[in-house]
Parts: sequence; C-alpha cells; structure tokens
Amino acid sequence: MQEQIGELKRDHEICMKQTEHLVKKEISLYDADKTNLTDYALESSGGTIVSTRCTDSYLEKNIQYSVDGLIPVFFTSNSPRVVIQPSVIPGECWSFAGSEGVLVVQLSRTIIPTSFTYEHIRRELSPDLNIESAPKHFRVKSLKDANDREGLLLGEYDYDKDGEPLQQFQVQHPNPVPTRFIELIIQSNHGELLYTCLYRFRVHGNKY
Repeated sequence: MQEQIGELKRDHEICMKQTEHLVKKEISLYDADKTNLTDYALESSGGTIVSTRCTDSYLEKNIQYSVDGLIPVFFTSNSPRVVIQPSVIPGECWSFAGSEGVLVVQLSRTIIPTSFTYEHIRRELSPDLNIESAPKHFRVKSLKDANDREGLLLGEYDYDKDGEPLQQFQVQHPNPVPTRFIELIIQSNHGELLYTCLYRFRVHGNKY
C-alpha cells in the first residue's frame, strides 16, 4: 500500500511538472507576440512592404493632438514599415491621408492564409482619449505577385474601436490559395476626416 501511494505521489508530481512546463511555454509564446501564432508579415522575420498603391502618407506637421486642450502633442510621420513591426505605442503608426489606403505585404514565406490580426493602441493611451483615426472597414486579398491588381478576396472585416485593442479575423474564403503577397485595403476609419493611423497588422496561416 505504501509503495502504491508513493508511486501515485511521484506520478502526480511528474504530471504537475509537465503541466507547469506546458503552461510556461504557452505563456512565453503568447507574451512574445500576444497571439500564439506565427506572424508571416513581421519585418524582422522577412516580411516586406512592397507597395502602398500610391496611398499618400500624412505629413508630420499636420498630426497634432492636445492634452486637456492646453499642451500640443505632435506625432511623428512614420513609414508604412511600422505596420509590420512589433512596437505598438502611441504615435508609432503609419498615418495616411483620408480614410482609404492600401498596403501590399510580401510575406516571409508562401502560406495558405487562415487569419489576420489588427492591433491598435488603447483609447486610454491616446493623448486626447480619441482613436477616431483607427481603421474601421477593411478588406484583405491574396495576390499572385506584387503587381496583381485583381487578387483573391479573403474577407471583409470591421475593426471595433470599442473592443479589445488586438482583434483577430478569420479568412472567409472557403478555398484560400497559397500566396506570398497580401493586400490590405482600408476603406474607412471611425470618423477622422483628415487621416487614418494604421498600427500593427499580422498575417497567420499554414506553411505551404
């Protein structure tokens, strides 16, 4: 009986250690990029912005906020590359003129797309508690190459500015094809008339 109890205790300790190891591994993976999914658009892993389809960046001097109506705060004008970089802090976005813009991303490898993630800053982190410049309605296409103007529509989505900052969107097309080029088409924002601020865009999928 004592031997059986001892064996049960040892088995329990082994299971607890294995469970702890798995939990730590999952937490580590999540903490690394918040999604626990590979981001094939990430620049540091080989993703590249290959085109903006002539979308005009918004000039630095025009992006001004005020804190409590007193202190002017100017956000810097970044290149579209920030959209596929890991930093998501106030001002570290690509601002383009108006509410419609396009980005074409060459992924780090050919994949079959399964989902996309868009992450914006929290409203609380905006100097004036306003994120009306966040994208709202957008479409995502897979392209044969960077010059493909037709593409395959993978889905149409809406980013909820009142929801969680990081929102994931599943591919809606029933038969997505392998691709290395993804086109992100922003069609509206949440009310800002002059410009749209685009923060982090991730692309997930299965290796091909």
